[in-house]
Amino acid sequence: MRRLRQIHCGAAWPPPVLVAIFVFVYVVFNAGIWLLGRTSTNLHEAISEMSEFPQFFAVMIGAAAALHVLCRLVRFHPALNLRYASWLALSPWTAARPLPIGPIHPVWQDAAVLAILAALARWQAHIDPALPLEAAGLAYMIGLTLLLAVTSTWFSFFAMGFLWPSVLLTQGKWQPVAGIFAAMALVLWHGTWKSLQVFPWRQVDRTHPGLAKPASPNSIGQVEIRIELGSATGTSTDVGWPFAQLSPKARFNSISTATSFWVSLLIGWWAYCLMVGSGMESSPVGILGFGIIASMMRVSLYWSGLAPSFSFRSRLFFGPLIVPKFDQVFVAPITAILTAFVGAGVAAASGSCYPAAHAIFVGLILFILLAGGPTMRNWVLTGEHRFRPRITSGSSRQTFRPV
Repeated sequence: MRRLRQIHCGAAWPPPVLVAIFVFVYVVFNAGIWLLGRTSTNLHEAISEMSEFPQFFAVMIGAAAALHVLCRLVRFHPALNLRYASWLALSPWTAARPLPIGPIHPVWQDAAVLAILAALARWQAHIDPALPLEAAGLAYMIGLTLLLAVTSTWFSFFAMGFLWPSVLLTQGKWQPVAGIFAAMALVLWHGTWKSLQVFPWRQVDRTHPGLAKPASPNSIGQVEIRIELGSATGTSTDVGWPFAQLSPKARFNSISTATSFWVSLLIGWWAYCLMVGSGMESSPVGILGFGIIASMMRVSLYWSGLAPSFSFRSRLFFGPLIVPKFDQVFVAPITAILTAFVGAGVAAASGSCYPAAHAIFVGLILFILLAGGPTMRNWVLTGEHRFRPRITSGSSRQTFRPV
């Protein structure tokens, strides 16, 4: 009985509403083509020679297959159904048992739906019958890859991040493509299993506090401090400036050096694969533009809600010209821009090795901006700056009135 549940799930059939919409659109479109063909023989021949109709059928059938798979994930994966996940967190369920509603992996009902779409593509639309299978498989693998990030299964997520662009390097040869997709399927199976083993995840407790399984007791220093503003009184959670800035904050979004390294390496690998796979020409200006834009984004992020303790004009006239605790925020962006200048020169002189040069300097620039100091925590707590309101709303202007 347990083995039967792994390949059978009565709830895996597509929703009747979506089936009715697909059948209605498909029948109406075919009826319109048939009526136009019955009107005139010449018009029927012209319609049969048009390439837009097979493309339309291909898009419709491929979208139906992909939508079926995505509906399966939304319905059966606890990370996408938070009420289901909250109920599951209170139950004695573990990853060693099947999911109560139904399995995440494909069952025979999925094969039946894809077989119907493949038959429709082969004998009615006269297109490649493998199209719905390819669309469903691609949507399923992309959905599971994103769910690895949602459930914080980072090892498998980064592994998939390196495998996805590798397909561009195969030059259409089916043997390496099959090998890469086999490796991706193995990584997805292992990552999904690992994510279910660490259930419940953080988003379950954040969305429905108190419904997650109680964790083992920790020391008071490891307890997360949460401040629910206005939840008990029914007032707005936006208390306005400067109270929101002055309120205690237990969390800071600082990126570790290891995470910065792997993210930079991943972005550099994507840049290399895209340039090789698409045959893109060398663009030294692109490296320079990337460095400048990314540096400006980092400065704007660090300056969000903060400002210098005194203006730059005051520095010029009264001094000091350099304020180390505040100006430290410019060190990483300036270093990244200088690296971009060097990278542009190296890429221009790299010849046929320009994809590698672009990838190396893109990853290096990103690593400098992510790992370069100060961290957000140190900047907010020790930087010589003053707080300023991010957005001046009408309610904020009414907070302080001249006396």
